[in-house]
Order: sequence, then C-alpha cells, then structure tokens
Amino acid sequence: LLFLETVGNPVAVSPNHGLALEAGARGWPTLQCLPRGGRPGVGELLRPAGFYGGVAAATAAALGLGLLNRSRRQAVDLSLGLGADIGLGLAGVEVKVVRGAEHLWSARPCLFLINHQSKLDPFLVAKMLRGGFTGVMKAEARNIPGFGQLFQFYEIAFVERGDTEQAKAALAPAVAKLRDGGVSLCMSPEGTRSATPALGQFKKGAFHIAMQAGVPIVPIVFRNALEVQWRGAQMIRPGTVETVVLPPVDTSGWSVETLTDHVQRVRGMYLETLANWPGPTTDVGEPT
Repeated sequence: LLFLETVGNPVAVSPNHGLALEAGARGWPTLQCLPRGGRPGVGELLRPAGFYGGVAAATAAALGLGLLNRSRRQAVDLSLGLGADIGLGLAGVEVKVVRGAEHLWSARPCLFLINHQSKLDPFLVAKMLRGGFTGVMKAEARNIPGFGQLFQFYEIAFVERGDTEQAKAALAPAVAKLRDGGVSLCMSPEGTRSATPALGQFKKGAFHIAMQAGVPIVPIVFRNALEVQWRGAQMIRPGTVETVVLPPVDTSGWSVETLTDHVQRVRGMYLETLANWPGPTTDVGEPT
C-alpha cells in the first residue's frame, strides 16, 4: 500500500486477498498475471553466488595481509574496497556518481549519510569510500550467518533498539574515532531499509553523533539501488546504481534546541535531489 500510494496511477498487480479488497475500496484497478513458473536460470544463480564468493575471497585475502602486517585497519580497508569491487563486478552491478565525487574525500573525517534501500547498500558505500570508515547497524545484524562475523571484523557498532544506555555505549567508540580524526562513520538516518522508493522519515541519532563529534555531514543519495536488489530479495539483478554526493554540511553551530530544523533541512536536500536528478554520470574512481 505504501508503494502504490507513491505513484500517480496505482494498479494492484496479482494482489493477494487483502490487497485486492483494499484496491477495490480505493477504486484502484487490478491486474492478474500468469505465474512465470520454473526455476531461476543459471545466470540468476551465478550472480549472487559470484557476489558472495567474491566478497568472501577478498575478505580472506585482506585478513591474511592484515595479519602479516599486523594491521587490522589495513585489512579492513583493503577488504572493503576490494570486496566491493570483486563482489559487485561479478554480480554485474556498477556504481555511477552523477555529481559530487569530490565530496567523498574533501571533508574526512565526517559522517556519511545514505538513504538505505537495499542489502547491497553497504557494499555500494564501500566501493565509493574505499576505506577509512565504519558504520552502525541494528544488533540483529550481528546474527546474520557469515555477514554477522564480517560486520564484527569491520568494527561495526551494533545498537540495541529501545535501549538508550546500551546504544550510547555502542556508539561511543564510533564517536571517538570521529573525534580522533582518523575514521569516518556511515549511517542511515532512516534507521532501516525503506519499504518503498520513497524517502522515509529521518531519525535524530546520526545527527546527534555528528554534532557531538564536531564533524560535518556528507549526504550520499542513492536513486535506484532497489532495481538491482529489492528489499528482502536474495537474487541480484545486473544494473547501474546512480548516486549524488552532496556538499558537506557544517554542524559546528548546531544545538539540541535547533536539531529538528537541521534534520528536516538535510532531509529536504535528499528530496530535492531525488526530485531533480542531475546528469551525466561518472564512473566511481574516475576524475571528475
């Protein structure tokens, strides 16, 4: 329903009983489609297999190099960039920066914000940022088979929902890294993946962190990450994810009393960018 409400001419395609009743009540037309049937093709199975295998191989190689050089940070940075390159490459996913590639580097250390849509988003970010950053995830992500251990290796801060004291304790190391000037932080102000392409409401947690650490915010706007892997999907479709990196937002003059206004202003920057998408595109890593 949330998705259909965002479009100009909603049509309920192959609706279940509940959606069919709601569509009828709202006067929406319905469209029944014949099932595709059969099993996924070889290409459809190879893409996710290549993605996960590539990420695993790069992580193993980076871990070995990190142990050899006794540098966990080197291992993390190498596995992030190399794992994203190999995994996304084997899955047929490209990342294009439409505008603002220079802002990926100009304000570090900083807080990078993304509009979170897909399970691929952390790897899209890793391909763009290469290294020198960490992130924050909900505590449940620690239990994802394989990826939970990977996230812990990457020094992700895990936060329990609704537990203020634990949340502060989990975020304290990330805030310290921002203050020390070495490692940036990447978060989703929506708190979780969007249920639709529409931008969700922003929570204040990330903005508090930026304000307390005294670092700028760099908004990263994804437009079509859902097209390569929909929320909840396991298969990965080949395609190009476009992104805009907005100029750094200074937080030095922020206060708790004015924080709500700052949150809405940053969210408005996302809405404006999504509504007026620029061009042309630039490959990640190429000079602009």
